[in-house]
Amino acid sequence: SDLKQLAQEHLDDAMALQGSQRFAGAIYLAGYAVECALKFRICQTLGWSDFPPNSDHRALKSHDLNFLLNYSGMLLETKKTYSFLWERAAQWNPEMRYRTLARPNAAECHDFISTAFEFVKLFTEQ
Repeated sequence: SDLKQLAQEHLDDAMALQGSQRFAGAIYLAGYAVECALKFRICQTLGWSDFPPNSDHRALKSHDLNFLLNYSGMLLETKKTYSFLWERAAQWNPEMRYRTLARPNAAECHDFISTAFEFVKLFTEQ
């Protein structure tokens, strides 16, 4: 699936940015990888070949990870087994790309990318 491939590519790009000490960009792309992985999981759960399959489902074009998790079929497992990590991941939003203050440091970047890696793996395994 394109979404599964995009999730992995965004995660790879995030790790490349981390290696270049571009921590804000790395976190942004890692969060985007989780979003793509969640959308892949929604397609799997609902039997869709495209995301979303038509304009009736355009509300699912959301970037809100908590909202998307509700449709993934993974809500209970995620909240029960991965609650601490999910709290970290769910703080992501695409508006982060506009922030110039409170730049993340290397440790924060590492923690977020590690979290994103876990969720990309969880949501894209079949």
